[in-house]
Amino acid sequence: RSGKKVRRNFVTTAYFNPSVITDASGHAKVKFKLPDNLTTFRLMAMAVSKSTDFGKGRSSITVNKPLLLLPTLPRTVRVGDTIEAGVVVHNHAKRPAKVKITATVNGLELEGARQQLLTIEDGAADEARFTYRAKHPGEAVFRFKAEFEDHEDLLELKRPVNLPLVMESVAAYGSTETAVAERVIPSANIRDDIGGLEVSLASSALVGLRPSVDYLMKYPYGCLEQTTSRLVPLVLFKELMQEFKLDLPVKAEAFAAQQITRVQGMQRWDGGFSYWPSGRSSYPWASAYAAWGLNVAKKLGHPVSNSVLKKAKRYLTKELRRKPKKGEAKLRNDLKAYLVFVLQELGGKPDGYVSSLYAARKELATFSKALLLNTMIRSKGDAKAIETLADEVLNSVHQTAKEAKVEESLGYSYAEYFHSSTRSTAMVLNALLEYQPKHHLVDKFVNHLLAKRRNGRWRNTQETVYGVLAMYQFYKKREALPPAFTATVVLDDKKLLNRRFEGRSLTVENHKLPMSELKPEKGILGFIKKGDGTLYYTARLNYARATLPREAWDEGFAVQRTYQRVAEDAGSSPSKLAQGKDPKASISTVKAGDMVRVKLRIVVPQQMHFVALEDPLPAGLEALNFNLMTTSRSARRRWVGHSRSSRYSGGKRWSSYTPFYHRETRDDRVLLFADRLYPGVYEYVYLARATTVGNFVAPPTHIEEMYSPEVFGRTAATTFVVSGR
Repeated sequence: RSGKKVRRNFVTTAYFNPSVITDASGHAKVKFKLPDNLTTFRLMAMAVSKSTDFGKGRSSITVNKPLLLLPTLPRTVRVGDTIEAGVVVHNHAKRPAKVKITATVNGLELEGARQQLLTIEDGAADEARFTYRAKHPGEAVFRFKAEFEDHEDLLELKRPVNLPLVMESVAAYGSTETAVAERVIPSANIRDDIGGLEVSLASSALVGLRPSVDYLMKYPYGCLEQTTSRLVPLVLFKELMQEFKLDLPVKAEAFAAQQITRVQGMQRWDGGFSYWPSGRSSYPWASAYAAWGLNVAKKLGHPVSNSVLKKAKRYLTKELRRKPKKGEAKLRNDLKAYLVFVLQELGGKPDGYVSSLYAARKELATFSKALLLNTMIRSKGDAKAIETLADEVLNSVHQTAKEAKVEESLGYSYAEYFHSSTRSTAMVLNALLEYQPKHHLVDKFVNHLLAKRRNGRWRNTQETVYGVLAMYQFYKKREALPPAFTATVVLDDKKLLNRRFEGRSLTVENHKLPMSELKPEKGILGFIKKGDGTLYYTARLNYARATLPREAWDEGFAVQRTYQRVAEDAGSSPSKLAQGKDPKASISTVKAGDMVRVKLRIVVPQQMHFVALEDPLPAGLEALNFNLMTTSRSARRRWVGHSRSSRYSGGKRWSSYTPFYHRETRDDRVLLFADRLYPGVYEYVYLARATTVGNFVAPPTHIEEMYSPEVFGRTAATTFVVSGR
């Protein structure tokens, strides 16, 4: 075909129908519209009869044009990249052709000529490349047009243009009975095309709920704990979201179903749950957390497998009965406190274990005592015992005139329980709200938890979900006096917002000011309240620095990234990987089509738990995914190996084993995850292919403990060049 339609609809599966009923003769017809792909589509059909006879058939259809274009574009583009990309022109017109190719683009700058003239023999192909420069984030829309006599092909493709910088935020949270001022002065070295100032006002202490929920919904990874932490607020706080008039960042019902399916998919043969879909071992605490989250969803009407919950209950009961190993008694008792809490929620009756834990309560951590107190209250246990346990929990609390908190340092053995003092504080507040909702320490706990937030949320997903749970309980159990006041927000002398609050409400008033308009003389943001009640406010400045870091940074991890070109001839060896005299040197230039070996070296000074590593790829490279059948396994056998040198391994060892057992290969990055890293030096290797010519930004590699993100490390940003052959 040779029409003038712009081809922009490209899909891999043109049509799918799970149920087609035949007529009496066994025939059926389906109709569908083909997408714009010029390719060969496979037609596959499988049939089954009422008598369970099976059959299948296969055919194909080819969609072609006398003159056709195939794109040669990177999967993504970053601000700062200069790329040479375009189309491969195929001539099937049965005669030589002089083809004019015209390129246009939105979202990028097209440098040099917009047109090229190629002479292509019949049955041959040639590439037309154009030079583009990315200066601003957004979306690039590429358009190509090929013309020859009465033949033409028009192509449109879109690519994201990402900012190669992590967004940074500073925020101020507070309240006032009269007026208060906050200083907001943007850094001198920031971009003015992204970010800005967001101001929120409310008459409730729960003003910071939205950033916390957004953080949980948009958290970039998806392990068992993180998926469950998305699920729980999504299903539990629907009422609260409606009261706040907050739109969830996702379609709640469909998103909840996805999280439930993912959690259920991580259940292992023993009824417990692994930390990742590719994991084989079950984790008791994380399994209890997942079972609790699924049960919360089921109670609120979401479809959850009864079989999954039954197996989980059986696994948790078995773990509850398991005898502790030598030196593990205290740790096991704290785990048991959580297991009995969850088992009771699942409908179990672990009364005997509640009694034994109460008897051994002096050995329990404060958070475990809070869990036990909650269990005893909900099971209507002995009133005297509940009072005694509550007094002991509250006696361990540190308090000032304004705040109350729990401080307990339990060491690295509790990392698998996701322990932190902030989470313990939230657990104690939850228990206290069940015990005495009007206790004088409740307000102090709330003040402390709100003060511990940074950028609207707590330090990690566990702290955030338990902090939000505590706020939810506070909302359910306590009500403030009806407010009646007017709130005004000013930036220097400019009035930004003026709102009236009347009566009990969880309404949040928001105002946004883009970074391009944020040019204050003094940078003073004022909040003024007139009337009865308390004004709660949030001021958040989101910004991105104009330049990438040029030096590595070590805050607990040291990480180094090395690029090496692989010589793919049969006689090549690892000693010949790098160009130049130093075989360990990192290169910054390769040719299109070269294979690149990416080596990540991580120095771990002490035992770390639940580690995430993110390695952004230059846009001119694509990581090889050996899970795909189209990727050669021979390259993996010859060039991929991992090493570990630590006090536990007794020296450097190369093998196919790596503690980073879960890997996600994405268009623009490779993500690695490990449950536990012992002190030592680790090397992880993966392969990539140079696919696009150009000069590319290579953003820093970043590694962190997911539940202690202040423990992190990163490399410097670099530039990577892919030249033409």
